[in-house]
Amino acid sequence: MIRQIGGNGHRHVRIGRLSKSELKNFKHLQTEETWLNRWTYAQRKKYARQYVAIQNRQVVAANRSLDLVHRLLDQKKLGAVLIARIEDPDYGIIYAF
Repeated sequence: MIRQIGGNGHRHVRIGRLSKSELKNFKHLQTEETWLNRWTYAQRKKYARQYVAIQNRQVVAANRSLDLVHRLLDQKKLGAVLIARIEDPDYGIIYAF
């Protein structure tokens, strides 16, 4: 059983069992994440401090506003995509004890 909770526009959080096609989408998103993790410094710098939506190893939407990325995806009707926030590769965290 799958039930929908909350939601904004067409986006909903679903809790429950997933169909085989939905599981296939999740496996596809793992591939996208692996591709994202291999980005070069220049690619990370280009999208620094932005949310990027990735599908088929391509950036299909990017913006500093997550809401705008969602709106762009809704307009394009792309289905399942990976959305990640890209931090500036020049920034770092230094811990001092």
